[in-house]
Amino acid sequence: MTIISDLFTEKGKEYLRSLKISAVDDCLDDTIEFLDRKILQLDREIKKMATTDDRYARHLMMTIPGISYYAALLISAEIADINRFSDYEHLCSYAKLIPGTYQSGDKQYQRPDMKGNDMLNWIMIQCTHVHVQYCHSIRHL
Repeated sequence: MTIISDLFTEKGKEYLRSLKISAVDDCLDDTIEFLDRKILQLDREIKKMATTDDRYARHLMMTIPGISYYAALLISAEIADINRFSDYEHLCSYAKLIPGTYQSGDKQYQRPDMKGNDMLNWIMIQCTHVHVQYCHSIRHL
């Protein structure tokens, strides 16, 4: 028995067709074709939004390896007005990129700050993984 983890991949589509259920085949083919067209249409619209509106300097973000137009849109949406942060440290704290420091007597503890924006933290970490994977100059640090 073949186990397919995702029926919307090419292997998944092949598996569904191999079942030879004509009514299911027709319905699945139509549905998958429709969804593929919609995904491409939305992808084009999202890319257009990211590359045409320069209010948030998304085009500059996208010059950084690892930051796609999806990531640039999400980052700009989550930060919104950058002027609300008094300095870069406050922005980094909001993105949960700076650990919280707690001190008691001679002991100092660091743990991730619980305040901030989870979505911004998530996308920044994802972009960092991609950047490290594909940017060869950073591997030598």
